[in-house]
Amino acid sequence: MGAAWRVRMALNYSSNDWMERFKTAAALGLPVMLYAMLEMIAPALVHGLVPPAVANWFQLVLATPVVFWAGAPLLMTMPRAEPVTTSEVVLMLGPHHPWWL
Repeated sequence: MGAAWRVRMALNYSSNDWMERFKTAAALGLPVMLYAMLEMIAPALVHGLVPPAVANWFQLVLATPVVFWAGAPLLMTMPRAEPVTTSEVVLMLGPHHPWWL
């Protein structure tokens, strides 16, 4: 049995719960992503409209529920997960991928 199956069985969440978490994470994460992309494209415009200190708090307030609520099932299973060995990493990436990168 694969690690994904073990995680799925350990979580035992319904599809509706996962979909609710995904939609909430997408709704809260989209403004953060759009702000970050716009800041890379037109930094003078973005910094003129929103002061950096306000933008930092805006990103923190929106990103925190995504990490701790939407990601809670994954964060709770991390301590119980088996460590990944090098051979598993090589198999996941493929035999010709330089796994040390």
